[in-house]
Amino acid sequence: MNRELSPITVLMDPSESEIHSLTERRGARDPRLEETVEQIMAAVRKSGDEALGEFTRRFDGCLPRPFLVDARTIHDAGKALTPELKGAIETARRSIRKFHAYNQAGEGDRIQTLPGVECFQKRVPIDRVGLYIPGGTHPLFSSLLMLGIPATLAGCRDVVVCTPPDSSGAVHPAVLYCAGLLGIEWVFRVGGAQAVAAMAYGTESVPAVDKIFGPGNDFVTEAKMQALRDGVAVDMPAGPSELMVLADGEARPGFVAADLLSQLEHGRNSRAVLISLDREKVDAVHGEILGMVQSVDVNDFVRENLGHTTLMYVDSEERALRILNEYAPEHLSLAVSDPERWVEGVRNAGSVFLGACAPEAVGDYASGTNHTLPTGGYAKSYSGITVDSFRKTISFQRLSPRGLREVARTVELMAEAENLPMHARSVALRRRSLDEETPGSMMAVDLLARHVRNLEPYSCARAQVTRKDDILLDANELPVSLVRGEAFNRYPDPLQKGLTARVAAMESRKPEEVLLGNGSDELIDLLVRGFCLPGKDKILVTPPTYGMYAVCARGLGVGVLEAPLKTGFSLDVEAVLRLVSEECVKLIFLTSPNNPTGNLLETRDILDVARSSGAVVVVDEAYIDFSRDPGLAARIGEFPNLFVLRTFSKSWGAAGIRVGVLYGDAGVLEVLRKIKAPYNISGPNQAALERVLDQRSERTRVITQLVAERDLLARNLDGLDCVARVYPSQANFLLVEFKNCLEVFAHLSRCGLRVRDRSDLPGCAGCLRISVGMPEQNRRLLERLAEISGGEI
Repeated sequence: MNRELSPITVLMDPSESEIHSLTERRGARDPRLEETVEQIMAAVRKSGDEALGEFTRRFDGCLPRPFLVDARTIHDAGKALTPELKGAIETARRSIRKFHAYNQAGEGDRIQTLPGVECFQKRVPIDRVGLYIPGGTHPLFSSLLMLGIPATLAGCRDVVVCTPPDSSGAVHPAVLYCAGLLGIEWVFRVGGAQAVAAMAYGTESVPAVDKIFGPGNDFVTEAKMQALRDGVAVDMPAGPSELMVLADGEARPGFVAADLLSQLEHGRNSRAVLISLDREKVDAVHGEILGMVQSVDVNDFVRENLGHTTLMYVDSEERALRILNEYAPEHLSLAVSDPERWVEGVRNAGSVFLGACAPEAVGDYASGTNHTLPTGGYAKSYSGITVDSFRKTISFQRLSPRGLREVARTVELMAEAENLPMHARSVALRRRSLDEETPGSMMAVDLLARHVRNLEPYSCARAQVTRKDDILLDANELPVSLVRGEAFNRYPDPLQKGLTARVAAMESRKPEEVLLGNGSDELIDLLVRGFCLPGKDKILVTPPTYGMYAVCARGLGVGVLEAPLKTGFSLDVEAVLRLVSEECVKLIFLTSPNNPTGNLLETRDILDVARSSGAVVVVDEAYIDFSRDPGLAARIGEFPNLFVLRTFSKSWGAAGIRVGVLYGDAGVLEVLRKIKAPYNISGPNQAALERVLDQRSERTRVITQLVAERDLLARNLDGLDCVARVYPSQANFLLVEFKNCLEVFAHLSRCGLRVRDRSDLPGCAGCLRISVGMPEQNRRLLERLAEISGGEI
């Protein structure tokens, strides 16, 4: 097919009349179509199952009896699918459910449905619903996921599914498998306008529903419109599928062409439109389309629908926005260098795809947003299907390179199973392109709550001071100090510039990768406030662990999930990743060496979670200096979602100074500085910590002595009759299981020896946590315990 013979319409600087012709695509009603559908609707309304049988025999070439698919057939449907396809369906199910569950309570912030796959929208619920699922050549089981999941989340009492059978009277097993996954029991082998009529009016087999959902051909659409005139609610007028791509000079012609062609393979009259801000891009995309049609095995719909394809150049962004909002496309792809800049200008669209890594096909299957969307310009007043289908909704998805890699194989498998090869190709092209580039990773800054990212920070007066001899009349302080020789009357440096630089150098980090807090607890609070929306997001902890993570989160209205440590207190990576994949987890808190168990978590396990979870992983290393491990501060450059908490309370002996440190991504820490108190660390405490940091050699001596005392104390405790077990420790404490924990605790308390009862924590039954003291203190402890054991030390 050469360019001269191409049926594609090419417009350079289109006139207003040409634009009007493009956007005015609601054609005149076909009187023959309307008459045929009216006859079908009337017959089903009058004769019920008898009419269903007649029309099914006529249009589908079979007569299934009964229409209702039995439970055993649904249960066994998975046997007909490959493990790979079932895995792809499960991945898509989790993404779609995660997205819809997150957004069902009202407008939501952005969510990562998969690592690097970011989705957001607005959304709605009903009673008994009917879902029409197209079958035949393209059994759209993905549509059952897209409709059934939000229907069940909304609390619909009954869900009725109608789908055309094949010529043998069977329903595609993938459709039945999805119905079984969602707990849908009413699946009827009925398609076309007669199925819409059955759901609208009810028959002996098919119950009447309150609202009808689902895409279909012209007969199905006409039937829905006639049902609407009879008082039965429908989701939206759903005509031929359509995609509009807005491209600038940075867009890759091959990607754009694949996207446009993928839309044309949906069915007759599918439409594809390109608006380009670059003249040469129009020719390049045109050439790519013609080349692909000649070299790729496309279906007949693609060739037929080339006549419904328009490529145009416009000379300004303002005009491009006006055209796209007037067109109100079902799918809109923003193939531009900075798609976020365009988001606010999009007023009319069903679903929007941001940037080169977000092909429209991912929205059809597994990004998590819904693919049942308004067509024919109805996106001006209708929304795509969501849990709240009575409010206008636009869904967006943006994929990082890592995100596309995560979802690519799922989309390719599902598209191939639905006989839509261009959908698979549009993803495969990008996947192969990315395989030739540097692997992408998620950006933790994208997980921050949007209102925090956009917050205008408080500007304190002292942040502007740069010279020591300035006369300070800017902060409303008392001009004199009441304590001679101490500048207690002056506010401290709010940015702790000197101290931050010194702390950063200790771990060979840049100052912008360091945030100091009033103890680690303030930093935990900042992390939860920065990343989590109350009532929506969750943190994940791994008990037994430090209790302040959960206390802080719950105090802020943020949910807490638990993935308990395994026997031996190792990290259960599989459980952590499973919970993160199913829930809206923004933060994972890990403690290593762990408190209260004292053991190091495996570095490999921690990095596996950071690599695969798509959440921010915070590793609390308060006790790392008592171990033989260097910690993970040096690895934060490799993992933008990895953060490390340290404190000066333990190995530096500065618990009373109350300074903690967070190492991590500079972009995230820049945002967290917006919400911290301006003067969170006092001047005297900053000065005191500077003096403590001067004692490096003394600190090394004390740690060496304390580690030796820890190991000696562990050996001595292990020899006592009252001790059941001493757990290995890389911290400055020991977790000890006693044969009679309560008796030992009471005895030590009476003797003036204070230890911590941890027996109520998971996996710690009968355990006390004992901090390692100086030699004489440890000896007194052993002597008191020997009294219980009946021996001597």
